[in-house]
Amino acid sequence: MPDDRNFFLSPKASKARLREAENARQNRWDIIKANSQGQVSRRDLIKMGLFTGAGLLVPISGLSPFARSAFADSNIPTGLPPSPLLNNTTAFSTPMPRFDVFPRIPVTSLTPAPTAQSNQTQQPVDPALGGGTGPIEGRPPGAIWAHQQFGLLPPAIAVDASVEGAKTNNVYNPMVPSNQNSGINPANAIPFKFHPNLPTQTNVKAWTYNGTIPPKLMQVRYGEPVLFRLHNRLPAQQSQNGGFGIHTISTHEHNGHHGAENDGFTGAFFFPGQFYDYHWPIILAGHDSINVDATDPNRVGQSDTTYCRSSGCSAPGRRLPATAACWQRLDWLWAVMRGLDPRIHLALAWLARRGWIAGSSPAMTEAGLGRRA
Repeated sequence: MPDDRNFFLSPKASKARLREAENARQNRWDIIKANSQGQVSRRDLIKMGLFTGAGLLVPISGLSPFARSAFADSNIPTGLPPSPLLNNTTAFSTPMPRFDVFPRIPVTSLTPAPTAQSNQTQQPVDPALGGGTGPIEGRPPGAIWAHQQFGLLPPAIAVDASVEGAKTNNVYNPMVPSNQNSGINPANAIPFKFHPNLPTQTNVKAWTYNGTIPPKLMQVRYGEPVLFRLHNRLPAQQSQNGGFGIHTISTHEHNGHHGAENDGFTGAFFFPGQFYDYHWPIILAGHDSINVDATDPNRVGQSDTTYCRSSGCSAPGRRLPATAACWQRLDWLWAVMRGLDPRIHLALAWLARRGWIAGSSPAMTEAGLGRRA
């Protein structure tokens, strides 16, 4: 079985094999296009014997690249047509830009103002979506879908973004100087193309955040709740998708400990012309259940009064009791490190003087790092 390095056929393969692979690719494309534009459903494709119950292509000749080729030796699959990269580009010839950083804006700059429950103010609906009127926010309505702890952990900053068709990026913001970004000048426009020798993508061929590349980066901190407002600016007409993709969308933030009501998930999609407010408290797991009264100096909790400032801390940016050590229980750390290098003693002492760590464990006392007043 070929691996991903040679699954694409060589341009030197026989004309019969190249034609076979291209016909299978075109058949797959026709199915994807018909499904994305609502002409057939996945259920229809299963009934036709083209999809399995798990939603995978049935490995049949003329459709699946994994089906045995009729023009090759036994057990050799159809494969894929030659990649255009082979002829039009050179490996490692284009610098990889850093992410494009979303601007952090005041919550008060959002219009309309975010609310705990979905904003059901009515607006006209595009005839392609059924006409009439509908809510401006795509979040499901009612108290059952209200953001959890919206009053207790109100958003401190906001990010306002959209999903839309490909366009030139005229506001690239890598947040670093050019000499730290492969020499790229952020003032130069960045067309939506994946390589200088490949075509510029049109607004129906590629959809992404703000409609531009490079990919976006949101910078947030623990203890700083975020309101992420996402606008759906994709075409209302389902067929205006370049043959791939569906214009109803949802965004989900990974590794965040917040309720489903605050985030996106399967089924919580919204339509073109709407926005969706995501409320991400950005808290650590156990925020509401571990050390909530801040009585244990070796743990963190919601009632703590100071913040850990060390990026190497077990809870960066998280509130800590005034007498707690940033590195929880430094005894084991000192026991492992003592005697290995005298510079460790100096480093810990420097951190203590800076106020980045504090405590009164026997190990810290021995190291001269007693509790700070």
